[in-house]
Amino acid sequence: LSSWRIAYTGAEPVRHDTMDAFSQRFASAGFDAGAVYPCYGLGEATLFVTGGRRGNGMVVSRFDDSALGDRRVQPDLEGAALVGCGSVPHGHHVRIADPDTGRPAGDGVIGEIWAAGASIASGYWNKPAETAQAFVERDGTRWLRTGDLGFLHDGHLFVAGRLKDMIIV
Repeated sequence: LSSWRIAYTGAEPVRHDTMDAFSQRFASAGFDAGAVYPCYGLGEATLFVTGGRRGNGMVVSRFDDSALGDRRVQPDLEGAALVGCGSVPHGHHVRIADPDTGRPAGDGVIGEIWAAGASIASGYWNKPAETAQAFVERDGTRWLRTGDLGFLHDGHLFVAGRLKDMIIV
């Protein structure tokens, strides 16, 4: 594993303990923890929505568990460890939206992750109802409603759960 320069992890959710355990377990085989590359993507975005910089490894921040359960973002050094899934690449956009109104969520609020950019699909093949629900236009931009909950913090996207389940990690 010493030849690995990048190890993408875009699971849902990206878990700190899983990636940390992998890094520790395979360090003796030459795996460099800096190769860990947390990212966020989905098929409708031709996979990639956000990611970090190769070689930087994982960015972990801690947040108050109770606040997360209330869909609020409150840093807490003793709280839940969430992995930052990087930043938005050039030419793309991420919006954290209120799932009910579609308006941008305020700072410190967990909302639905919306994505826009050249690699985002324009709809689902022969599925106009699903397309109308997932692909919306706001302020002259066509957005993909991902159905995932998240927030932006210190330049990183943090995925916090699924809208349909209203589960917060």
